[in-house]
Amino acid sequence: MNKKTTLFIVAVLCLTLSAMASHRADTIRPLTVGDTVPDLPLGNRHLSDYKNQLVILDFWATWCSPCIAMLPKMDSLQRAFEGQLQVVAVTYQPDSVAEPFLERHAQQRGTRYGFAQVTDDMRLAATFPHRSLPHYVWLRVDACGMATVQAITGYQQVNAQHIAQSINGEIMLPTKDDGKRYDYDRQTPLFSMRSNIGEPDTPIFYSILTPYKEGLGGGMFHNVTLPGDTIPIRRITLYNYNITKLYQLAYGGYRPYGLNRTVFDVGDPGKLWSHASSQAYKQWLREGNGYCFEMVLPAHMAPQAFPMMRQQLDAHFPQYHVYVDSSERDCLVLHRTSDATPFATKGGARNQEFDYTGCTMTNRPWGLQLLARYLGDLYLQLLPTPVVDETDYTGAIDLVIDAPLTDVKSINTALAKYDLALTVKRRKISVLVIQDKEAQP
Repeated sequence: MNKKTTLFIVAVLCLTLSAMASHRADTIRPLTVGDTVPDLPLGNRHLSDYKNQLVILDFWATWCSPCIAMLPKMDSLQRAFEGQLQVVAVTYQPDSVAEPFLERHAQQRGTRYGFAQVTDDMRLAATFPHRSLPHYVWLRVDACGMATVQAITGYQQVNAQHIAQSINGEIMLPTKDDGKRYDYDRQTPLFSMRSNIGEPDTPIFYSILTPYKEGLGGGMFHNVTLPGDTIPIRRITLYNYNITKLYQLAYGGYRPYGLNRTVFDVGDPGKLWSHASSQAYKQWLREGNGYCFEMVLPAHMAPQAFPMMRQQLDAHFPQYHVYVDSSERDCLVLHRTSDATPFATKGGARNQEFDYTGCTMTNRPWGLQLLARYLGDLYLQLLPTPVVDETDYTGAIDLVIDAPLTDVKSINTALAKYDLALTVKRRKISVLVIQDKEAQP
């Protein structure tokens, strides 16, 4: 058989396989590692367009901090393996949300992202179902445009070494395990209370603590009214939280203590907190460090809810002594640099928008306090310096920060035009102390 005949046979085979793949693409079925992938549409192109390449589907969202942290890395990896690797950023969010976010995020880093994008997605998420983000699907596309699922991973496995091995066909990565997932309706109690007579009870008060519950994810609700009750009820529910987070809510109430306002005076802090993420953190919770807590009480007792929660936790965890103390610490102080108020509102419809690339507030009362809270509780929460507001301005404001809210230097550059700044200063603030019982003075 001569070379021309061989090439002709290969071409016919590729056309046949491509037609079969196009037919299968009309039907969505979940796929996993080793499965053949139909010729899926990827924005304005198809999977088969990336012949002889590794395609990584990067499922992400604008609210997902690990996803955002990976965007520059994914772009750099694609540039490093140009012609061999194609990254496709996939989100369920609409183009009107995702595209401006990606543009701002890239501009703040002085670049333009070169990876492909898919927005408003439902098809790819149904083809490669997952329950947590970020989520990466590695697809190997051959010379005919036929693809197979080579790996499904979390972000920890996405690096240059693994990509090089994947391109050479020498890769076997652990498959990301999202575990079970149960749909939880926050309008109903987490735990169902039944009496001995077989009829469901509506208890006026109860408190319960259980170990980690598989398939629930993690979350918190408080001050929730239970519908349909003849007696007004309030509820506090936390599921799959560590001990520290339980106490941070119990002592902080509607403003839980953050990690940079928590002091661990214990011999084994690894029982209280883990810096692991994703699957490693979930495994840590499974190993006896995750709990679900729920308290239901009459509405008239709502002011006592958090003190009662503290009493319940103390009874459940007698090995710890937990209390609030005042301590002088380095803080990031939000303050005014002049007596001017360039941030004072000019009126208009009230609005506020926050994400990792910046924030916009229009006619927002208590806006500077809100800014300090978002920065301290979310975007800068991993810094050792708590955020403290000392602007003494409670009026409505107009303010735009076009800068990553995880970078203090960039935030300060944006705040300068409003005569505002974040400065490290020593301040006496309240902190939550978790102490071994035997360590008490």
